Amino acid sequence: MADAIVQDVLWVLGQIAQKDHKFAMKVKLLNSTKLFHYLLKQYYNHDNALQSLLMIIKNLANNSSSVQALVKDGIVATFEKTLVYLGHTPHLKLKILLECFKQFTVSRLCCTKFVKVGLVHLLMQTFEKWEKFDGQLTLKIYNCTLNILQHLCHIRSGRKTIKSNDGLQLLYTFCTNCPEDKSYDRLLFRVCGIINQCLEKKELPVPEMSPARLYPRQSGTKENIT
Repeated sequence: MADAIVQDVLWVLGQIAQKDHKFAMKVKLLNSTKLFHYLLKQYYNHDNALQSLLMIIKNLANNSSSVQALVKDGIVATFEKTLVYLGHTPHLKLKILLECFKQFTVSRLCCTKFVKVGLVHLLMQTFEKWEKFDGQLTLKIYNCTLNILQHLCHIRSGRKTIKSNDGLQLLYTFCTNCPEDKSYDRLLFRVCGIINQCLEKKELPVPEMSPARLYPRQSGTKENIT
């Protein structure tokens, strides 16, 4: 009976959270932000309550101070358990969870926590069996995952972890095998950005730094043309 009541209340709050832009601030003023992390720890493997909880937490992520409070409260470890429970088969709850990740990883502190708990490895697994799924929901999930990886690239440990988990090879394979369809263009753009950020920066293999072409100025001297 108690679980049924909690699920009903969460459903109502989840509907409100989708429409009330000040929901996160109101929750903060009631000093109830961490309550929803506590509930996620209790209900991360309860399908009936999970979707509403994720919609609420997604709204809370709109407030930077709420994000900091939840990260310090250990929500990233709970996110990891939730992702393991949901798996990688595309469905609505997975999409909402990844949207939460996308908003949370705007915080560098959260990115660091993601690396420490092993979430990067789980995110990269999304691309191991991507060819088995298609449809708009799948595209949104991949786009969201790539957005998260872009955020993780903003910290050195994030770039290092992506590379150590064969991330660049997985993303390269994804690029070379994905359909020639405009709907994939945004994904390819994000993949190229991630690979560019992760690759080691090296000087060009040229014998000297002077430009290849020099043009005379009217005064008789020479000027580089850029």
